[in-house]
Amino acid sequence: MTTGPVGGAQPGGVFSLPGGDAGTRPAEVEFRDLRYFAVVAEELHFGRAAARLYITQPGLSQAIARMERVLEVQLLRRTRNTVELTEAGAELLNRGRRLLADLDGTVARVRMAGRGEAGLVRIGVAHLAEPLAAPALVAFQAEHPSVVIDRSAMVSDRLLEQLSEGRLHAAVIHRVPTLPSIDGVMSEALRRGRLAVLVGQPSRLASRPIVTLGELSKETFLVNPRSLTPGAYEGLKLMCSEFGGFEANVMESAVASTIALDTDWRPIRDGTAVAIMAEATARAIRADGIVVVPLKPPPQYVLALAWRHDEQSAAARRFLDYLRSYRDRHAWVSDPDAAPLADLVGDLPARLERYRIPTLESFAPSGGSQPANWKVVAENYLEGYHIPIAHPGLMRMLDYKHYDTELHEHYAWIEAPLRDKPSSNRLERLYAQLVTPMPGLSEEDRRTWRYVFIYPNTTIDLYPDQVNTWQMSPDGVARTRDVFAGYRAPGSGPRTRAVQRLNNWLNTVVLNEDIDLVENVQLGLRTRGYRCGPLSRRESAVAWFADRIRADLIPTQAAATL
Repeated sequence: MTTGPVGGAQPGGVFSLPGGDAGTRPAEVEFRDLRYFAVVAEELHFGRAAARLYITQPGLSQAIARMERVLEVQLLRRTRNTVELTEAGAELLNRGRRLLADLDGTVARVRMAGRGEAGLVRIGVAHLAEPLAAPALVAFQAEHPSVVIDRSAMVSDRLLEQLSEGRLHAAVIHRVPTLPSIDGVMSEALRRGRLAVLVGQPSRLASRPIVTLGELSKETFLVNPRSLTPGAYEGLKLMCSEFGGFEANVMESAVASTIALDTDWRPIRDGTAVAIMAEATARAIRADGIVVVPLKPPPQYVLALAWRHDEQSAAARRFLDYLRSYRDRHAWVSDPDAAPLADLVGDLPARLERYRIPTLESFAPSGGSQPANWKVVAENYLEGYHIPIAHPGLMRMLDYKHYDTELHEHYAWIEAPLRDKPSSNRLERLYAQLVTPMPGLSEEDRRTWRYVFIYPNTTIDLYPDQVNTWQMSPDGVARTRDVFAGYRAPGSGPRTRAVQRLNNWLNTVVLNEDIDLVENVQLGLRTRGYRCGPLSRRESAVAWFADRIRADLIPTQAAATL
């Protein structure tokens, strides 16, 4: 709020006008009354002004009279047929309009800041990652012009230090397994893609369309100074050892590599050394005399988005969410060689067909987090033995004896019939009485809740009144980020919407119970007393999930990626 001749805003919708003489107490005027006066001054008619303000004419007259008493001046000259501004009234209208505009702008700006739509976000981008991250950063700025981005560039090791010290809100780093782990700093993959080797034109590799890492065993690799970037230095050596089967011969550059190829990497041009980086970056910054040769995967590069776990800035949280959304929309971490999901899940689309999911409308999207590793959260979803202990509401509603799990190669299907006996809880009983199946569903579907887990981290909850989806993503070692969405038949009536609200209430109760459970499991895993034990019959899906994880990890057990 600006200050000046008309004073500054005060709590409670009051602003102060300074007195004319020294020692005179400032006059306190309600912002509401000032708005009333401005409308009367514009209309010069109390009836029309009252109609615009949706108040009674006597109430408006009292507000103007109150202002005149507080200010000790006459603001309006009123006759039977006319209303005119006095000189004092004209002065107040002129200054008051500016004050009201300032107030409106301040309120709007404060609300934007609270939503993360305005403010300052300090981010760091690792050297040579700028061309890869730039599209998302430019798009964020275009959609959030009131958020100021203070961007700096440095090596990944230093970015992590700055994050932990609170000097940055977020960072885009090169993810290598040799980077140090820092307490309180979380990260997740932002972009993944093919690497390339940069060679001089005289090199034997310059004419090759693609090379493998093993073919570089005789080359010397130009790397950043080890003292400046120990993580990247050791990461390169580990990558060559694990994926190429050789010990890398390295040459340390005098300074950290940036996009200034001519000054930093002259040894590449003259054939003394080669360098490895993301192919997209290499092509964006390639200089004369340098050839970019794609490197056949594996390995690949991985950029990660890093942030502090306790980040409180609303603008920073919006920035992080936007980059995740941009990554997902542009498939930055997808595997182009992966088989289509429809080819993996077999008969699942046919089993879902009765729910007519493509015709449903989205409602109540939400998100959150759980204080446990994502695999703990997934296993909690998949096993049913904890229901009698952790979920009393579900036990009152479900026929637990007939709770059944089917396991397929890429998905698990869980059937949970409802009990015939009414629940002792009024809201649970009301849900069972009111629920009607969506179009296409039968009476049997009305009496059955179904849950689908698509490996590795997507679920579909099939209720008679709605369909819910949930994606669980790692948010560091001991936290999971949740993204929920609900879908219902279009044109749902009041009864169905009431049932859906009851369903969402029941799900919220269960979710809170699950969050408490997985948090305690995560704490238990950290203790020395934890021991792996045999799995019960009701944990068959947990065994299936663990086997899938192990099978996927075997080919990449030592996968070091840049």
